[in-house]
Amino acid sequence: MYIMLSDQVAIHLLIRVGDYTDFFVGVNHARNVYRGTDGYHGGASSIIISSTPILQPHGHLIVNSMPSFHLSKKGDFEVDFSASIGKGDVHSEAVTIEQATKDVFGYVLLNDWSIQDENLCDNDLALGGEGGCASMLD
Repeated sequence: MYIMLSDQVAIHLLIRVGDYTDFFVGVNHARNVYRGTDGYHGGASSIIISSTPILQPHGHLIVNSMPSFHLSKKGDFEVDFSASIGKGDVHSEAVTIEQATKDVFGYVLLNDWSIQDENLCDNDLALGGEGGCASMLD
């Protein structure tokens, strides 16, 4: 086994991410969620390698009970477990658990950076993640 410093390795995005959904899983995560949807659909273009510079985002936040465009002030960092599915599905066709298991290409750990004030804005407006405030940035 070899240990190398991070500045001695090149990090690559090894797969093309066509789409993703981020789900709440595990007992500890579920206990800490006060409400909201179980899964959030995200934009595949937001999957980047760790060395990519990130600017502090602006977004729609709730100010005086109304959505308002401001600099984000509440960030969150999580380590996520990801299953990479190597096969696409047909629109509007259900995929069984057995078939999904067969289509798993591999597993990776992800550094998940979330903008919590935008997520709270979405949930306050009952739109779910990427349902309203966050998706207004597209």
